[in-house]
Amino acid sequence: MKRMYLFLYLLIYQPLPQNIQMMRVKQKNAGIIIYQQEQKAIVMTLKRIVSLLIVMAYGRYTQVFTKIS
Repeated sequence: MKRMYLFLYLLIYQPLPQNIQMMRVKQKNAGIIIYQQEQKAIVMTLKRIVSLLIVMAYGRYTQVFTKIS
């Protein structure tokens, strides 16, 4: 169980390198760009979480299914 939480943690909180580079490049008009990048990062993490949950649910479902058959 701990391993799974660690995996989730790494998956969700790993830095997104493109966003960081974008921020560095466009620090002149900092506020807006960083805000946009943060929003993109949040959307990305949400997509990751959702897809991960789907995969996990599917895995559970297939396990149950194989046990029945």
